[in-house]
Formats: sequence, structure tokens, C-alpha cells
Amino acid sequence: RIPPPPRRYVGCRAYSPALVAQLLARTYLQSLLAGKGAEHQESEEGEEAAVGSAEAETRWEADDILRASDLCSSMFELGSAMMSTILELSDAPPAEVEAELLIMARYFYHRGACMDGQDILREMALGRMDTWAQEGEWRAIVRLVEGLGCWSDIRAAALRHLIAAEQLELLLHRHACSNWEAAPDGRTLRLAILATLQSCRTADRGTLGLVYAHFS
Repeated sequence: RIPPPPRRYVGCRAYSPALVAQLLARTYLQSLLAGKGAEHQESEEGEEAAVGSAEAETRWEADDILRASDLCSSMFELGSAMMSTILELSDAPPAEVEAELLIMARYFYHRGACMDGQDILREMALGRMDTWAQEGEWRAIVRLVEGLGCWSDIRAAALRHLIAAEQLELLLHRHACSNWEAAPDGRTLRLAILATLQSCRTADRGTLGLVYAHFS
């Protein structure tokens, strides 16, 4: 059962798809930040602020957002709202929060067959990974492999960063412990890792043994 606030507000007022998408995106952001013990600041005025505040009182998981997405008639607006939420913050959210928003945006763009949105999302994700690699945010990069690894360019860039920083084991551990929703299958991931190791010339016996043992 989806939490009540959005359905109550949308049922009482004729909100546009764009506004409904913004409310869901902000609700999800607040829940993610609460889970990380973080806070953020954003510019809100009038009725939107009151609704956004009420929504923040309920903690939402990803599944709650997905179930509530039928409140919005536009998958494009939902995907764009997830991405815009990142850009509109005055303070950058934790990298893992950004990763979750990007993954949710990908889900809605894919569901709505929004190719232009997916292209923009991929460029944004690639740029974010470069920044995260400089900051040592390896868990966020691993999360993108898990959530956006169906795209070969995302997968390749993430693997280059992780292997260069000797963080491949973090990826393998995550792969073993979770159910990847939009990641490559085991064979594809194994071949991608081996190809990246070869291109980076870091395919020592220990690393190769780790990879083969994981996928055996």
C-alpha cells in the first residue's frame, strides 16, 4: 500500500503531471536523505512548499515511488523530475543519494521510451562518476553499475574507475549480495571486467583468480 499523502493531494486538486512528478521526486529525495542522516536546502514557495513538507513526513522506499507513479500521466516528467532534483539543490547530496535518483530516472525514462531523456541521463551519470572517482565515492559507482549497467558505456566507465582504484572487490561483493535490477548478466559482466583488466594492463594472477572464482 502506497503511503497516503500524494494520493490525497492529487485527488483533491488538479495538479499537472509536472507538479505531481516534482512532489514524488522530492518525497523520494527526502526519504533518501533521511536514510543517510543528511539534510539539504532547496528553493520552494507557496503551495508547493506546504505539500512538499507534508510529503516529507512519510518515509518512502523505491517500491513506494514505483507504486505511486500511476498518479502521474507522464513518465518523461517523472524521469526529468528525478534528475532536476539533483541539479536544483543548493548543496550537493551524498553521492549514493544521487545514484539512487539517477537510477529512478532511468526506470521512468525506460518505461516511457524516452530516448532523449535516457541520452541526457547517461551523459550526466558519466560525469558524476568522474567526480565520484576523484572523491573516492566507490559505493556510488558500484550502485550505478547495479542500476545502470545495462548500458555498456556506463558499465565500461565504472569498471575503469573501480579497477584503476583497486576497488573491483567491492563490485564483486555487491554483485554476490544483491539482486541487480538493470545490470548485465553474469557472463556479460565477467567479460566486461576481463576486457577492462586487459585494457588497463592490471590483469595480474591474483585479480584474475578473484574474478574467475566469483563467477565460477
